[in-house]
Amino acid sequence: RTYDGGHAPKVDYENFGIQLRWEPNDQFDALLTLERYNNTSDGGAPTNWNNPGGLLDAPLDGGSLPCLVFGDCTDRVPGSVADSVDTNQPNSGRYRNNVAMLTMNYHINDNLSLVSVTGLHDTPYEETISELDGSALPFIFIDNKNEYEQFSTELRLEGSYDRFDFVVGGYYLDSQYDQDWVTNGTFWAIVLGPLGGALAADPGTTAVCASGAFDPLWCDPRHAPGGSAAGTPLGAGFDQRLFQVQKTESIAFFGQVDYEVTEQLIATFGLRWTQDKKNFIGYQAYLGSVENRYPFNFDVPSIDLKNTWDEVTIRAGLAYHASEDIMFFASYSQGYKSGGFYGVNQNIRDFRRNQYDPETADSYEAGMKAQFLDNRLQLNITGFFNEYKDKQDSNIVQDADTNTVATVWENQSSVKYKGIELETRFVVTENFDVFATAGYLDAEYDEFFSLGHIPAEDLCECADDVPQDASFFDVKYAPEWTFGAGGTYSMPLGPGDLSVHAKWNYVTEQETDTFNDPGSRVPAMHWITAQVAYEWDQFRITWFGENLTNEEFETIGCLATLFCTGSVQQGFTWGAELEVTF
Repeated sequence: RTYDGGHAPKVDYENFGIQLRWEPNDQFDALLTLERYNNTSDGGAPTNWNNPGGLLDAPLDGGSLPCLVFGDCTDRVPGSVADSVDTNQPNSGRYRNNVAMLTMNYHINDNLSLVSVTGLHDTPYEETISELDGSALPFIFIDNKNEYEQFSTELRLEGSYDRFDFVVGGYYLDSQYDQDWVTNGTFWAIVLGPLGGALAADPGTTAVCASGAFDPLWCDPRHAPGGSAAGTPLGAGFDQRLFQVQKTESIAFFGQVDYEVTEQLIATFGLRWTQDKKNFIGYQAYLGSVENRYPFNFDVPSIDLKNTWDEVTIRAGLAYHASEDIMFFASYSQGYKSGGFYGVNQNIRDFRRNQYDPETADSYEAGMKAQFLDNRLQLNITGFFNEYKDKQDSNIVQDADTNTVATVWENQSSVKYKGIELETRFVVTENFDVFATAGYLDAEYDEFFSLGHIPAEDLCECADDVPQDASFFDVKYAPEWTFGAGGTYSMPLGPGDLSVHAKWNYVTEQETDTFNDPGSRVPAMHWITAQVAYEWDQFRITWFGENLTNEEFETIGCLATLFCTGSVQQGFTWGAELEVTF
């Protein structure tokens, strides 16, 4: 892809750190890890599929505003793949993450050890500019300024005896994520129609809006009577502000035992209790002038939502060693993903609506792991069945009050996945090994009711209020077949070692949209990667190439009549990495 004569997106990141180990005696050791990750890469840009209507298949056949209002229309036809983007700016980004981790081990005796792992993540800034419309117009883009911090600690007692091993412990996490978003561009002046023009030029209309009379559409309270900006309109180029805070506190206690029933049979049983407390504070989004973009004005309505979920999950399994080289296994486990709140919306009512419950899963697995030919040939076969209940997902619905859209996050469906996976690896020589993989997946909805699905015959569009049956759709991100093969050749060369690695993957077509919009379907594709690495002393240099056959495709998505864009699978990519260990 190109942008303004150059390549896009730009990738520019660095990661560095230090590890300090302390071993005062044979019983205790501690490892302190400090890392910093900086990333100023571009986020990539969407392609322009804005059109007057009728260009794409239903339900994407409606026109979009950048084309209908401003005449910025695509000149491409479906099936083509863009080699450039039309956006008026790159989607630049700036991100930093500081990590500190302390791991301590205390060996009580030959059988017991106490392990502590404590971590701190601090993201002082996560800033991105995301242009959404794909056109050359300054129509709509979002300026994100987010912050995140997390503290976690785990303490566990590990034991190993003749007939059994065990681990018991506890885990604690505390985190906070602040989102400060601005929606810029001419978007709001257009979608609000005559009201948009009045807010830009008329102080009286702006004062009424700032007083909350147009609820759920709000303006900056600074423009209300008595405010610091009273008597002035929002002005040209006014934008929308959004601010929300998510806090999470989690605690868990767990234990697992591996018991040797016989010399060949090992039984495993584990138990975990988890409690998640979440607190969401969302502020009513408001329209404001460019001059008062920052800081956020907290003198707007807000909502403070709290909830607590707890769950007990188990894991049980058997492993049977038929010989030193062949092992059969079977297991059952329960999964749990906590509920929460979705805050990237405009109005208090949306924050209240977007509360979702936990997602749970029951997973069954059975298979064999074997080695043959003096361990030169490895063969793994696994069959699985996973059933997800109250699966969490999001979709888009119309917001008639603001003439825009709102995101709904909900417990949409129950999904069943079943399949089989095969992995094999063969050591040809001391320097050369090859591998192959194959997988089959059958995924289907057991039930699926969603506010986001509006059937074609639903002329009243009442689906915005009544969940509709959508169980006939294909499950997204669930390709039926996957295959892979590759190998690695290594040899000593000079003062170090040279290695060459290549891999081929094939994935059948898959859906990427919950409601299977035709433009979002990813075709079957081959993917070839390769790398050459040379390692000596504390240095490692790697040359790599991805998508060597330059396979490209483009998915298309339209958001009502607001805008229509595409996303291109990145073609052939190459690069080099230098790693230095001190």
